[in-house]
Amino acid sequence: MKQSQLQHILDIYALGEVESVVKNKVGFINDVYTINNSYILKGYTSEDPFALEKEAYCYVAFKEHLPVPELIAADSSKRMYSHKFLLASKLSGQNLYSVWHLLNNQERRAIIKQLCSFLKKINQLPYYEFMEKFPSPYDGSWANQLVSKIEVLLSFCQKKGIIPETLAKNIQAFITCNKESLNEQKIGLVHRDIHFDNILVENIQITGMIDFEKIIVGSLDFVLSMVRRMSLFPTKYMSEADEPHAKKEDYENLLQRFEEYYPELFDFKDLAIRLMFYDLEYDLRLLKHHPQEQGIILNLQHTLGAF
Repeated sequence: MKQSQLQHILDIYALGEVESVVKNKVGFINDVYTINNSYILKGYTSEDPFALEKEAYCYVAFKEHLPVPELIAADSSKRMYSHKFLLASKLSGQNLYSVWHLLNNQERRAIIKQLCSFLKKINQLPYYEFMEKFPSPYDGSWANQLVSKIEVLLSFCQKKGIIPETLAKNIQAFITCNKESLNEQKIGLVHRDIHFDNILVENIQITGMIDFEKIIVGSLDFVLSMVRRMSLFPTKYMSEADEPHAKKEDYENLLQRFEEYYPELFDFKDLAIRLMFYDLEYDLRLLKHHPQEQGIILNLQHTLGAF
């Protein structure tokens, strides 16, 4: 993004001169810039046409409940920038990945306790207004929503020839045999992108939660899918700068800590099977966009290996 474009945006919102611009290396999808160490500008390249609007909605709706940035602007016109963009205040703190290796167990527990309390607040907020504003596949049945998503992804991968047919048949058999395990549901708003790059901390306090564009209405345990991936694959969501500090033993107890401070997420009869469904949805979605990565096929096979 050109500095002249940034200056034009700052002029419109009376935010002064552009003195410094840093393109953030954290994040895998969108373009994010820090301006004057005071503002964050996020340009949306996500395939979700409502990504900007969802995040802007959350920053306004959650501001009395969570440490979220102050929304300055949400522009979908593409007149000032080639993408939709959000402009918000920059919160203090460092992303949690960058300091996790420096914390002792007591400090880590304190942060997870705070994070779980914030997740509870999100889950307990009314979600009907969100559903009125944004298209949602939730029709009253979490099972229908998730199974439909998996089957659409599976069909796409089959048509493109990017998944072995035997594996596809095994996935379909798993769905047929186990879909009733998804009938149990606790529905609410779910922040399904809670990896530690999206959590800011300072002095053992969470100072910010960001990146709400992927928020959905769904069953509350869906968030555990990402928590488990962080535990099993610590570098998966890390920036390259933080990867050298990643040690598996630093993350292996994440699920236990979440269960300690938010046991309701784990209170499902068939949780192990449900997590397998969530892993299948994630890996099929990944395969759709990265068909050349054979590791995804191995992950799908590994998930079904427990079936």
